[in-house]
Amino acid sequence: MSIKNTALYRRMRYRKGLEEWLETGFDVPAPAIAKRSVLKRYTLPKSTWVETGTNMGNTTAYLGQFADRVITIEPEPNLYASANARFGDNPSIEVIKDVSENVFPALLPKLSGNVCFWLDGHYSGDGTFQGELECPIREELQAISDNMDKWDAVSIMIDDMRCFDPEKPGFSQYPTKEFLVDWAVSRGLRWDIEHDIFIARSKQV
Repeated sequence: MSIKNTALYRRMRYRKGLEEWLETGFDVPAPAIAKRSVLKRYTLPKSTWVETGTNMGNTTAYLGQFADRVITIEPEPNLYASANARFGDNPSIEVIKDVSENVFPALLPKLSGNVCFWLDGHYSGDGTFQGELECPIREELQAISDNMDKWDAVSIMIDDMRCFDPEKPGFSQYPTKEFLVDWAVSRGLRWDIEHDIFIARSKQV
């Protein structure tokens, strides 16, 4: 067994990540370990997870540890090929090559039960995919709104809250933070912000 697969190694990485984050004064963006703690805390039982922005697939693999099903969307060809090879033998993880604004209208009506979203497919700087829409959050949330009544409960997490300021250089296509809050309230969802993540979820959970 590789040492990277041991509990001791994971604990050492977790501690190192927290120590490095502490040294920055808990600045954003938060490290992956902090973000994943949010995903786990706000997951729903027996849920399908939809992830936008697969990237290297590490968060996908993490979600696969506790989700019934994971559907991850990655438009960048090389990253898609890597993720498809990584998860190709896992029947509970599906990798789709496209942008979320194209996938959601056909995908979301097929989902049922509890549904969770990790929306991280927007452009947020070097190393992230930049499509025709730098930030498809409006389109993603509209598709979610159109289908929420079909699901038992929903939990939505949107990464990179620091970017949701269209007056900042490079983020003019982003909606405001107030847009996200208003959207959640108008749909009867509870909302919160943790570790640079906007969270909106059904009130009954």
